[in-house]
Amino acid sequence: MDGDWGHCARGRAHLSGRMIHRTHRQRIPVKLFAVLALIDVVVLVAEKTAALHAAGAPTSFYVGLMHQPWLWLSLALGPIQLGVWTKILTHTDLSLAYPLSSVSYPLTMLAACVVFGERLSPLVWCGGLLITLGLILVGSQRVDRGNPMPSVHL
Repeated sequence: MDGDWGHCARGRAHLSGRMIHRTHRQRIPVKLFAVLALIDVVVLVAEKTAALHAAGAPTSFYVGLMHQPWLWLSLALGPIQLGVWTKILTHTDLSLAYPLSSVSYPLTMLAACVVFGERLSPLVWCGGLLITLGLILVGSQRVDRGNPMPSVHL
């Protein structure tokens, strides 16, 4: 493995002898990130719903879980999540895409309040706000792939 990757900091990378030159500005696929965040939230809400229904089942938890359509919905959405995520990675560097994918954290907090009536402490809301502010900072950077140092425009 050693020696497969090189020159990443200078805007060039090679993998298995192929050189990849990136000199254009990176654009963030906002629509794909929105779809990914929506799927993430739906999957988490479906899994929570399935778990709640299975907990009240007359059989064991896991047998009850297997009979929950919410579980099957979350499993069916898995390949779609993967497809959207890999499409995002064709347009965005992993070092930028992964932090931006955490937009689902604050959205899931909101969904938990709306769908399940969960009450979150002010400290949890502050954490969600910090995540959101971090997303704004990371998402506002413009990366020139030919220049190793990103410039941040607020």
